[in-house]
Amino acid sequence: MQYRRNIRITILILILSFFTAIYGQTKAIWAPAWDLKTRSHVDSLITDAHRYGYNEILAQVRYRGDALYLPNRFNEQHYNPEFRSHYIEEEFDPLEYLLEKAAEVNIEVHAWVTVFVATPHNISILPMSHVYHVHPEWVIQTDNNEPMKNNDLEGAYLDPALPEVHDYLMNILLDIVSNYDIAGLHLDYIRYPGRKYGNNLNPFVTPDPDQNLTHLTEIQNWREQNINRFLTRLYCEVKYLKPGLCLSAAVLPEIDRARDYYAQNWYHWLNSGIIDRLYLMAYTKNSDYLTTTLDEIIQIHNPDNFVVGLRAWNDKNNYPYYEIQEKILDSAAKELRGIALFSYSGLKNGNYLTKLIPIASPANNKPLHRTYFVFGYIEDKTNKQRIIHPVDFIEGQNQIESDANGFFCFPITNQATVTLKISQPKSSFFSHTYSVSNPEMIKNSFSIDLPDKENEVEGR
Repeated sequence: MQYRRNIRITILILILSFFTAIYGQTKAIWAPAWDLKTRSHVDSLITDAHRYGYNEILAQVRYRGDALYLPNRFNEQHYNPEFRSHYIEEEFDPLEYLLEKAAEVNIEVHAWVTVFVATPHNISILPMSHVYHVHPEWVIQTDNNEPMKNNDLEGAYLDPALPEVHDYLMNILLDIVSNYDIAGLHLDYIRYPGRKYGNNLNPFVTPDPDQNLTHLTEIQNWREQNINRFLTRLYCEVKYLKPGLCLSAAVLPEIDRARDYYAQNWYHWLNSGIIDRLYLMAYTKNSDYLTTTLDEIIQIHNPDNFVVGLRAWNDKNNYPYYEIQEKILDSAAKELRGIALFSYSGLKNGNYLTKLIPIASPANNKPLHRTYFVFGYIEDKTNKQRIIHPVDFIEGQNQIESDANGFFCFPITNQATVTLKISQPKSSFFSHTYSVSNPEMIKNSFSIDLPDKENEVEGR
């Protein structure tokens, strides 16, 4: 049995080595914060990644509301108050050093950031300047109307329904994007912690929600919209700053479970064009289940949108390396974007690095499929507060309201001209000539006087 398995693996390696050498599939590795503690840790990561054929490192530079990089490194355009991570053991900038070393061996670096989860289990290591202490009112609540505890699940989450949380996190992430030459921004925990969290803010309260299917659907849609609004805004801002940067997310591979439990509707993200790539957290040890899950996904989606995230740790010493190798090869044969292994420390501690046979993986230069938007913000001219207000997209014959952060966006298809209109309290237009042959993200914001003030509207 083992002999046949080895023969099969050898044949697949010969075929797929040729395949990946031509097409440059992604072969990524997640590097947690504790693998970036010192220069020597980063040196080892780069050496091993290069030696064993990885062409992409997903480096965790935000673990739990902390920074393994220098906040506001060159500018304070996006204010970032987060503190230096306790994982850093010497005076250096882990992200900067990693980027320098990775460039020498042609490895892409994607900044891996946790989004809504905010604390570790041990909050004694957090300074009083941490967002958990400064804004306890931002912590998501349970169904008992109590703040989520720091030792629940992965740690306490910030509430995705709060506009203040969106603004805070947006500044953190855009600060990283604008100040570092990263190939991508990789989002983790871009979801709710579970069903029993965050329902206190939903606008669909009924006496007996468990008996009301319509009510439950409304709540589910509302939770998803909170996540979708944040991601849409982030996509627009990121692509406006750096059009070629890859925006990706680690997601639950089973779409029904992702939606029902975590409001993580990645199916909508793909269809709306607000994500470039998804990394499926397919950490099962069951090969048949993995195959079934991947087959279901690629039947209805473009396989090139997905990287398969595979388990590469061995906590009970019962996961032999050849089972990982087999999953790598089976996944590659499905012509998905590539594979990613979790994690670097897991590979080292499980003694997998030297046993897994590397597949030739040149730098992945496949172009990203991009969606273009016209977007911006509406604010009260007097107090500079962003507000909810209707916006018309003339060519698209569409009207929407800006959200609680004042944000609005419209997808652009093939219009030659883009025109936005604010009708109240006084008509104002923004018009932009759009080249279909040279598409771009278009940003325009409106500063308006509300009806009880001077009737003036300015587009800028």
